[in-house]
Amino acid sequence: MELEPAEPIWIKTAERAQLRYRHAPLADYEVHPDHVAVTTRSYSTGFRPTLRFASEEVARRYILAWMKKWGERAMADIDAQAMEGLRAQEARLAERPPLDFTVPKRPLRRPRRG
Repeated sequence: MELEPAEPIWIKTAERAQLRYRHAPLADYEVHPDHVAVTTRSYSTGFRPTLRFASEEVARRYILAWMKKWGERAMADIDAQAMEGLRAQEARLAERPPLDFTVPKRPLRRPRRG
């Protein structure tokens, strides 16, 4: 079983933008009145660090630089989780008993009198 190829996409609202891959967030930024908060996936300590930047453009450039360094690993992790989910789904389907598709026979109708 293979996953079809996918690319990261930006989903943007008025005050927030999120970079997503296979419906999982890679990085996002949130615009505040005095700063822009950037949150990325973390691979060292387990928590998601939040960094502050002065503008939206600088935040987007940081996320693109982060993608150059960590993007391949982040997308590989998401692909591995997706494959694990597909394997688990196949295992659950294999454990199910086969469905019985036989149709019960109806009793014959009595003819009308008249």
